[in-house]
Amino acid sequence: MPGSGEQPDLVSPPTARNPGTHAAERQGDPNRPTRHSTERHPDQQTFRRSGSGSFRKTPADPITTEDFANLPTRILSLTRETRTINSVTVGGGIEVVPRRAITVGMKECLSARRMRFYCNRPWQSAVIRRVLHGPITGACPASLLRRHPDATITVTDYVAAVPDIRLR
Repeated sequence: MPGSGEQPDLVSPPTARNPGTHAAERQGDPNRPTRHSTERHPDQQTFRRSGSGSFRKTPADPITTEDFANLPTRILSLTRETRTINSVTVGGGIEVVPRRAITVGMKECLSARRMRFYCNRPWQSAVIRRVLHGPITGACPASLLRRHPDATITVTDYVAAVPDIRLR
């Protein structure tokens, strides 16, 4: 509150998470579904993604597309490659990038009533082409949105432009 020395609560009560809804609180049961989308916000079951949504972390071992589509939210170790790529966003310091992360499973993503993807980075041009024109596969997780009954992709003009593929 202004003047009281206290920091205001920036999370409004309707959107504050309940205990047990966070993947890390599911006490080791990867099959226990998150309650967030179905119990907390039944009218807002939309999966929104911007940035690097190609975008879900794929398993290192070969897996069928169906098995990939059924993967739940889980905690995983990030590869050095993933940490290196993400270090660009923190000034190149790989030591700042966590070694473990929570990834939202495709099972939860695909169970949303609506899926909305917003792409505004030049590098997403190639990914969007794979999503729309390549095979539906766990190797390109966002390609699974083609199976969803209410999925849309919104892209900027430069993401939609034909890429200029050449050595520079």
